[in-house]
Amino acid sequence: MLQQEIARQRKRCMEGKRNGVENTFDSWCLKDNALDNLETALRICPLPKDYMQNLMSVEKRIFKNSDITIDRKLLLLIAFMHVSWLKRGTGRVRKLRDIDSVRVDRERISDALFMDSPLIHQGNGGLEFLGDAILKMSISYGIMKESPEGKLKDTSIRRSMLENNELLGIMATDIWKISPVLLFAHSEMLMIRERRDRQELEAPVAARWNKALYQFSANCAEALVAVVALDKGVDAAMEFVHKDVVPNLEYILDSPSWKEKHGKDWDPISELQKVMQKRFQEEPEYKVLKEISQNNNTADMQFVVGVFMSGGNLLGVGQARSKAAARRQAASTALSKMTTNGS
Repeated sequence: MLQQEIARQRKRCMEGKRNGVENTFDSWCLKDNALDNLETALRICPLPKDYMQNLMSVEKRIFKNSDITIDRKLLLLIAFMHVSWLKRGTGRVRKLRDIDSVRVDRERISDALFMDSPLIHQGNGGLEFLGDAILKMSISYGIMKESPEGKLKDTSIRRSMLENNELLGIMATDIWKISPVLLFAHSEMLMIRERRDRQELEAPVAARWNKALYQFSANCAEALVAVVALDKGVDAAMEFVHKDVVPNLEYILDSPSWKEKHGKDWDPISELQKVMQKRFQEEPEYKVLKEISQNNNTADMQFVVGVFMSGGNLLGVGQARSKAAARRQAASTALSKMTTNGS
């Protein structure tokens, strides 16, 4: 099934190039033999058994309301690819070179096969970068369209709530149930995922695992928005957000478990501002402490944001791919510390 999809993608690329109408993803596939590299990579580091069948099932759940069928299935595969899977592949190439150098030379298998391919060198990071931007735009457009008379402050709070990474992670994990198609290679993560599915984890371990799983699942949710944009166009991606993403996020926000944990209208930035004004008669100040990128790649950019009192006392730190998300994380950390310390 995978080989058939690679063959279809190769044919699609050639036809697009011949007709002068190239899709963005198709042009990526043609760059530096990227599709050939992906095919070789998947031979060296093969997909789990029944992976493509599971992928089709997950696709139906994800696009249930928007009724979208992704033509470029390889995009879906890349959307679930964690960088640890690439590192495992790189390790296998090195071992293969030691035990079968003739095959390595014959098939021109490079040590940089996994880390330099235009399609997969970042895992799903490039798709996540694009999807995050489209998701923000779609949510903002939807809120303004539904409530054009709404106050900017209320609109910003609503958008901040819907862009919450925890919400996205819960949606992708518990509603879309994407766990069976996540491509990561940390043996501990794979083992814990299996134990989690069998409900064999102690509460503290389950909490730590859920946090890691939800974070990567949130990244995958953003990557899926980009998948739709690259396969069907930006308008289709915005419709997907409107029909399949936002309703699920609002369902979670309305759930008893979310309200019990966070409160009905919880937004960490607004909540911290209320607490600071009540306790200290001042507002929190947010500062970007650091910008982190690997190899000067903006797609991998991470922002570290600190939230301070007016005297310079650091209340909390957050790190995320956007400044807004990092501010929310910093505010959430600050609130947790205040609750723990009783200050």
